[in-house]
Amino acid sequence: WLEDRAYAGDAVAQHGLRHAQTRRGSALRQALARLQGGAATEFVGLNEQETHNAVQAGRRVMRLAGLEPRGFVAPAYAYTPALRRELAGAFDWWAGLLGMHRRAGGARSWAAAPALTLGTSSALKRAISPLAVRAGAALGGRTLRLDLHPADFEHPRHVLALESVLRRAGRRTALTYDDLLTG
Repeated sequence: WLEDRAYAGDAVAQHGLRHAQTRRGSALRQALARLQGGAATEFVGLNEQETHNAVQAGRRVMRLAGLEPRGFVAPAYAYTPALRRELAGAFDWWAGLLGMHRRAGGARSWAAAPALTLGTSSALKRAISPLAVRAGAALGGRTLRLDLHPADFEHPRHVLALESVLRRAGRRTALTYDDLLTG
């Protein structure tokens, strides 16, 4: 399926390796990680070598599956300095919560593109995130960036919010991450 999607022009991105935190960060970073995505903050607490190993293992798995990811999105957008350094040399782009980072010919650039996401990791996130996505889409600028997980489609209020946002986005042009950063 992924090969078919890539052949059809969809951007393929790596999204971590385990999608689960294996080491605790400092007390302050750990508190932020819990707010960001709880147990999904895979790279929080990893040192340089562990970060490198996890990113490269994920790339190896994707390559063995016949895919070459050009981009990266950290689980729960939980980036660390070690992860940013690793990504700068390994990927053409990576997406954060507020925008997209691009590496082109040795230079780096950033494009504002806030992610609208639906939270499923807690009852509070499940209750508030559909409202936040609708509001963000209504108040946002030209770029409407929806970052979705398969679990989002298990919640009827999430699906209704997405349907509403997409109906209202009718005049916008659909782009992939790759298109956004090269156009």
